[in-house]
Amino acid sequence: MQNKKTIILGLIAIILLVGVVWYANKNKEEITNQTASILGIDGENKKVTELDGDFIFGDPLAPVTIIEYSSHLCGACSNFHKTTLPLIVENYVKTGKVRIIPRLVSHPALSIAVLCAQEQGAFWELNNYIFENIETIQAVDDITSAVGLDQESFDQCYLEKYVNQVMKWLDEGEKPKDCDTNWIPSCQVIKWFEQAEEDEADSTPTFLINGQKIVGSQPYAIFEDAIKSQLNN
Repeated sequence: MQNKKTIILGLIAIILLVGVVWYANKNKEEITNQTASILGIDGENKKVTELDGDFIFGDPLAPVTIIEYSSHLCGACSNFHKTTLPLIVENYVKTGKVRIIPRLVSHPALSIAVLCAQEQGAFWELNNYIFENIETIQAVDDITSAVGLDQESFDQCYLEKYVNQVMKWLDEGEKPKDCDTNWIPSCQVIKWFEQAEEDEADSTPTFLINGQKIVGSQPYAIFEDAIKSQLNN
């Protein structure tokens, strides 16, 4: 008889495959293309919409909000996390001028892994680890042990709060029944996808800096100019 961890790994593998195909079909793109970034800047400001359950990195009262739509499968997103994000964090997040709200339009298996990590206070740590190491991750243990998560608690969250609801969503397009009344991880994943469509985040990464839309892994100077512009308003 298979042990619990083997079953979990098998479910994750299945969801990874289903999630990637579903994501590509939903966006009417080949999987290889959905990881490509469309470089460009849209000067028209869009309304910043905060969602129940959004995770905020930085001072909640910071004057500038960066909403980041990204996918763990996106090479440009990975590049942003490795090169540009650390500079934004050092110069603007740590000084209380910027707060970052990450929204994952990744395949659901990895998104929910990050949400389960949050139950142990490690959303940011696991999210960054996956972005920085996606090419070498082979199994769930690779990501949970890397940031010191309790494996049993993580497995329980993953199975009880994710698998059944999201598989039903992927297969039948049906939301979990209590999505409109209670926060559960699978609801958060769905809300990220829905809000990405509303915000016209058609490629990853897409950023809204106080509503100003920036698309692609742009140089740090582009983000700095946008942040300074918002601070001077």
